[in-house]
Amino acid sequence: MLITTLFILSEAYLFSQDKMVSIEIITERFSEYVKTVPFEDIYVHTDRDTYSAGESVWLKVYLFDRSTGVPSDKSSFACVEIMNHLNHPVAQAKVLLVKGSGSALLELPDTLSNSRFTIRAYSNRMKNFLPEGYFMKSIDVINPFNNRFAGLNSIEKGHEEKPYRVYFYPEGGKLVNGIPCRMGITVFNKFGIPQQCTGLIKTENGEVVSGITIDSTGIGSVEIEPEMGRTYYFEAENEGGLFTLPPAAESGALLRVIKQTEDSLLISVMSTPIPDNYLLLLIQSKGKILKTLRIDLKETNTFINLHPDNLKPGINDIVLFDALGNPLSERMIIIPENTDNSLRISCNEVYGKREKVTIEIMPEGDVFHENDLTDLSLSVALYPYGATDPGADRYLITGNEYVLPEPGTLMPEMFSELSYTKKDILLMGTKSTWINWGKIISGRWDYPEYPYEKEGQYITVSFYDRAGNPPPEGATAFMCSPGKVSEFQYSVMDSADRFRFFIKNNMQVKDLVFQIADSSNIYSLKIENQFLEDNLIPEFLPDTSRTSINDNTASLAVNYQVQKLYGNTERGDSIIPLLTSYLKPRFYGRPDQELIMDDYISLPTMREVFFELVRKISVRTNRKEEGYQLYDPVLKRYPSLFIDGVPIDDASKIINLNPAHVEQIDILTSDYRIGDLVFPGIINVTTRKGDYGDIPLPKNSGRIPVKMFDGQWVFISPDYSSAEKKQQRIPDFRNTLYWNSNIKPDGSQRITVEFWTSDYSSEYLIDLQGISSSGKVVSFRKAVTVK
Repeated sequence: MLITTLFILSEAYLFSQDKMVSIEIITERFSEYVKTVPFEDIYVHTDRDTYSAGESVWLKVYLFDRSTGVPSDKSSFACVEIMNHLNHPVAQAKVLLVKGSGSALLELPDTLSNSRFTIRAYSNRMKNFLPEGYFMKSIDVINPFNNRFAGLNSIEKGHEEKPYRVYFYPEGGKLVNGIPCRMGITVFNKFGIPQQCTGLIKTENGEVVSGITIDSTGIGSVEIEPEMGRTYYFEAENEGGLFTLPPAAESGALLRVIKQTEDSLLISVMSTPIPDNYLLLLIQSKGKILKTLRIDLKETNTFINLHPDNLKPGINDIVLFDALGNPLSERMIIIPENTDNSLRISCNEVYGKREKVTIEIMPEGDVFHENDLTDLSLSVALYPYGATDPGADRYLITGNEYVLPEPGTLMPEMFSELSYTKKDILLMGTKSTWINWGKIISGRWDYPEYPYEKEGQYITVSFYDRAGNPPPEGATAFMCSPGKVSEFQYSVMDSADRFRFFIKNNMQVKDLVFQIADSSNIYSLKIENQFLEDNLIPEFLPDTSRTSINDNTASLAVNYQVQKLYGNTERGDSIIPLLTSYLKPRFYGRPDQELIMDDYISLPTMREVFFELVRKISVRTNRKEEGYQLYDPVLKRYPSLFIDGVPIDDASKIINLNPAHVEQIDILTSDYRIGDLVFPGIINVTTRKGDYGDIPLPKNSGRIPVKMFDGQWVFISPDYSSAEKKQQRIPDFRNTLYWNSNIKPDGSQRITVEFWTSDYSSEYLIDLQGISSSGKVVSFRKAVTVK
């Protein structure tokens, strides 16, 4: 107790507002935070980026540890959803992950409108970093039988719109009185599309401070030296509206990038008068500290030259602290990644119809180690003419961690296509959904609410009475899976009035019974949706105007209709995953008496069974309730009763069973403790079916089949290896020629893939994505033509 008190007092001393802190304290807190609050990244590879309504979306989910970049095995499930323009799901799947990856298939409803949809994916752990901390990518869906449009090809339609939302990103995080600042600006029209425009920065009196030109990317920057107390506006051209800049702070310090080359990074620190006349600087990337130093200030502008060895490829986070540990300024910068993936894809560039394609994938150099290329996925599909996935290598630069302040922005898609200059402007406004400096410096943060789901998943339920009120504080609930060897757990209600249980993933569908122990009231059950329910409300209007769909994209729908008409399918057999088999003992252990009914002569009633065969338990008539009670006359108490592992509230349910339907009776006369729960003895009756069938559920309970994960399927395509097969008259108009979510190399690290082209002449994209076991991201694309 004394040690704990001293620690709390010392912590309060170190982080009080009138005591200086050292960079060592900051780094120690940072390292502890990263360890306690780790971060996962997800990338989803789909067979295509453009689909016809009614088609299947084949996908592979890759899960990474953000700090190390290697596949993460800490989560065994991921949720994948396809969201419409209103952020409502149109398709969902729970994907089983094994050693950091898993595959699934999502069916697009054939009623979808012509629209741009969003695929989002997240693990249970990633729910701690909402609302933006999940994977997002765009896909386009067309439907020739639907005349509704929403956001499809809006980029081409939106250039003549006026600015609708304007966001300002002061370099270093804020405007400070009297300090010159470079400020990034992003402009969007009402459809959420980057908007080109020109405009002026003005004061509240109409004085022009500066002019600015925003190009077709919707991104620009301007120099400004603000004064505290004054209001500044961005006035867009052609009566595009006035947009207020953030106010200037009275004092502070700002980080500014002066020059960045391959050999050095020159930054400056500009500040108002700072107590103690020094600041602390820290550079981190992906949760790892790269550089710390103390900066002794020189007048109002201090220059710092950093060597590339102090930085890491990807996004680097530079943070400035004062002597009290307060974060004053933050600046993200990007160091270009090495784009050499050291893989070579060998195949012809042109093929005929129904011709065999052989693709060889070979590593070059010594980047990949032996048995390193073990988790890759490959698609060969019609070349995309709409939404385009940036690929795993470019997506993971920002990953799920870095977002822009405006909600719902597809940061990786926007970021990956920009020039270095534009990326640098966006990084002035980028924030991390993971690293929270306020919590880190204070040394106080909560353990994440949503834990990892390794080899199982959490099921959360709530109980409410008829007035909508939860049970009393400290209430207990049970969860069991009926069976001859049943699963049983209990949970105490948490501060959010919920009960949480952990279910092992040893089967695809689990039959679960949930029951509240409180019998003083009538309760109804609600099981928490494992998919997100609180979706972001779109900030922009959907563009519902019609748009022309180019011939290449329209052909997707025609091809799909031909395939559907002739009953051609790409879905083969289901894949049964190899799940860990758990040897489940009876939750109460070895009973005092184990009565196997087949070992004895049959008796006509269960009352006689207890009278003749069961020791130490008697059957009593409950005249008040016109039922029965099972009583221990030695210990003078009523044991807890179960049928097939389900707790029951009425002994009559056991006494009224047909003995011919009972397989076994277990009696535990002593107390049984499970956690903080104590049973005054246990009687468990196991039926021959072991499924708690045809027996009314106890009071305040509900029975729900829970689907642990969705199925996996084999992708199949026609085989034209013989002349007879090649001359078949059934047309072949596949949009995806080949999909394999689990391609493996041979002993020489060479991967060989073979398939046949279709009857449709077009350009196709070979798309290889994945991750090596050592954390090397694989992303390679190549176009081929079928004539």
